[in-house]
Order: sequence, then structure tokens, then C-alpha cells
Amino acid sequence: KWNKGSRNRSMTPAIGGDDTVYIGTGFTVYALDGESGSNKWEFTPGHHAGCTLAIGVDGTVYIGADKPDQKNKFHAVNGLTGKKKWEFPSTTLNPTLPTAYSSPAIGYDGTVYFGSMDYNKDGNYLFYAVDSKSGKKKWEFASQHAANSFPPAIGTDGTVYVVTNNFAYALNGKTGRKKWQLKGTYFSPAIASNETIYFGSNDNKLHAVNARTGTRKWEFETEDWLTSSPAIGANGTVYFGSWDGGFYAVHGSA
Repeated sequence: KWNKGSRNRSMTPAIGGDDTVYIGTGFTVYALDGESGSNKWEFTPGHHAGCTLAIGVDGTVYIGADKPDQKNKFHAVNGLTGKKKWEFPSTTLNPTLPTAYSSPAIGYDGTVYFGSMDYNKDGNYLFYAVDSKSGKKKWEFASQHAANSFPPAIGTDGTVYVVTNNFAYALNGKTGRKKWQLKGTYFSPAIASNETIYFGSNDNKLHAVNARTGTRKWEFETEDWLTSSPAIGANGTVYFGSWDGGFYAVHGSA
């Protein structure tokens, strides 16, 4: 139907309720008419905007920053007009060092969750919960490794699941208190309706974990890393790809 040309790589689009297509490419975020591809607006956040966007129930577009830079900020933009609503600046102790922000996830109460390369006085990296209306920080969670590479996942009870290079965490969505942690290098998770959370990993396995307790249910091994987020079918089947070149479908009760 149409093609939007760009000299930069384009990331996964987000689609609004009126079929507006939002995409970050290079240093610009575009809002495109879904039918014609024509520009509705452009927003330039002042940094690279290549990470996947998120859209709130009120149409607000949330923009992270995928490439580390000392100028990076996290932005909220009016989805209809492209006007900035608020920005969340880096809170790291050394503003001359680069930071980055993950693609966000939005809670049922509108709280915006995202990881960062910001760090505190103890040298730990910060994961944030931010009020969607004001852009004010609700809480932060500190860990030894940054959580800026993958968006968090949110359970039906509001639990926030975060992955870093060395751990997966389950956090209380209202307080940021840690519920459990699981050692290992995991990638973007997916949550099933039976309270199972699935992680790919660099140990070549898909891990099925009890979302409430953090205990492992089972593992499925492939021949190489599993870095993509799994998809879960209506019947509970888990679909995922591996660096071994295979695409797998596994029973969720395996």
C-alpha cells in the first residue's frame, strides 16, 4: 500500500487505536496515517530513538533511547499532536557518562516501567516506575547489571518482570519490592494465563518459571541461544525461534 523511506533502520512499530502507526527511526519518531502512510507529525527527542515505542490507553506515546548517550532522556508525547508532555532526565551521579532507556511497559494503572543505564551511589543500575501523568518517579529498583536491553513484562496481578545480564527479577508493581530473583542471562519474557512466565536464555534453553514463586517448572533445550521473546497461543502453545535456525512450538505444559 505504501512505503515510508528512511536512511536509518526502523524498529518495531506501535499502532494506536485510530490506526496511526508510530515508529522510531534514527533521531526521529514519526506518526503515520495507517491507510496512506502520510506524515501526521514528527518528534525529535534529541537522541537516537530506535527502540520500540509504547502507547498508553490515553494515546500517549512513550519513547526510550536505545543507544547510550549522555543526552538521553525518556519522553512522553501526545499521540495526536506530537507535542511533548514530559521528559524524564537521567538521574545518574555522573552526567558526563552515557545512559540509555529500554522500551517501556505500561501497567494497568498507567504506571510506566523502564530500565536504564543510570546508576546510584553504590554503583548499581536503576530500573524506574514513573507516573504517566506527571512524569514523576514513583520508585526505583537497583541491580548490579543494567536492565535497558529488553522491555519489562507485567503480570495480571501487576507484578513487573525485569531481565538483566545476570538475573531475572519479579518486582511488586506498586512498591518496587523484590518478590524473587532467578540467576542466569535471560531475554525478553512472555507471560501465560496459567501464571507461567517463559524466558529464552544464552544457555540454549527455553525456561518455564512459576510467575508467583520464581521456581522452575521445566526447560526445553535447543542448539543455540534463544534471544527473542516467545509468543503464546490461545491453547497455551509456546512459539519461539533459536539461533540454531529452528522455529519451535512447544506444549506449555511440557
